[in-house]
Amino acid sequence: MQVAVAMAGFLWRPLTDAEEDTAFVLRLRNAGPALEALFSTGVSREEHLRFVRAPEREEEINWIIEKGGEPLGASGIYHLDRKNRRAEVGRVVALLPQLYPLSLIVSCFVAFDHLGLNKVAGDTLTGNLVVARALERVGVVREGVLREHVFKNNEFRDVLLFGILARNWRDMKPALFANHGEPQIITHVE
Repeated sequence: MQVAVAMAGFLWRPLTDAEEDTAFVLRLRNAGPALEALFSTGVSREEHLRFVRAPEREEEINWIIEKGGEPLGASGIYHLDRKNRRAEVGRVVALLPQLYPLSLIVSCFVAFDHLGLNKVAGDTLTGNLVVARALERVGVVREGVLREHVFKNNEFRDVLLFGILARNWRDMKPALFANHGEPQIITHVE
């Protein structure tokens, strides 16, 4: 699925397998902050290209976030379950901290207002305070903890679970849009 969204001077455009996108994502995903925050311990060029080109990605939305043509981050909507009207959001890696809450707002806007979903969920390692705080600042509810759920760097790590329902999104989006601006769909191709 190809969706492009503009908000607050930034553009969320479809991630491609072009060399520019690949090189940027590899730099971002393999840098210190991302290595600490994400479940994986880095990604190779081959793994990234396999990820982008996989047939199941057609039911996902993966973005490069840019401003003025300069890439500044990546994020996505994935595990889209149309039957149960839910999806997961995340995979956010960004050079600017403000892109974490903005990416969540854009993801909720697309998931609820354009795909008609009922629930959006996300998760993060307990030590990833940037993402946990961004989720909570936007109004996403902490739903639980998966204890020792991920084995990373020779230790088990807990994972925080978050969720937001469509009815909660409807209530909170006027304030979010007033504070951050309203997202605009530029293109949407199923």
